Amino acid sequence: MKYLRFYLDRDCVVVPCQPGTKKLIRGAGEWAAEDSRANPDRLTRNAAMRNGTGGLLVVDIDAKNGGSLDLMAERFPGNAVTRMIQTVSPGKHGLGLQLIYALPDGFKISPTVLVRDREGRPMIEVASFSMLPGSTARGAEEPPDAELSATDDETVELPGPVSSANATAGMDAIAAPTPKATASAP
Repeated sequence: MKYLRFYLDRDCVVVPCQPGTKKLIRGAGEWAAEDSRANPDRLTRNAAMRNGTGGLLVVDIDAKNGGSLDLMAERFPGNAVTRMIQTVSPGKHGLGLQLIYALPDGFKISPTVLVRDREGRPMIEVASFSMLPGSTARGAEEPPDAELSATDDETVELPGPVSSANATAGMDAIAAPTPKATASAP
């Protein structure tokens, strides 16, 4: 995979998926970054990144359900300008996108649907896992906490660090870091 080293060098948890699907292989859901670095040969065809690891947040815009960059900009002003990966999910607004944001240290994310269509399908979401560029998965039904986004071999830009003060403002899926307790001398 063309960008695998980028994700591994950032300490992202990258896990193998079953050939041609978005389903994680058995046991991969428990992997840590060390497992990903120790098994790069298992990540060369179909792989997904656990969202929120390695300081990266991936927001999936699902075009097949009506999601678009314009909708993202409308619902979350100031948050649509970042690195992005074009996905293979076509829709009336074009292909889907994965928006890549840098998370400040200590921020945690939870999978959540940010915008739904009238039938309840996700238009914009923060999924548990996101397929890496170059994966060959084509649509799989997964439970909501394991939903993935297929990606194409081509990228709009190489995913990388984004330094924007408001890149994650207003998104319920992100929790601020918990302040560390400081010990005082007796």
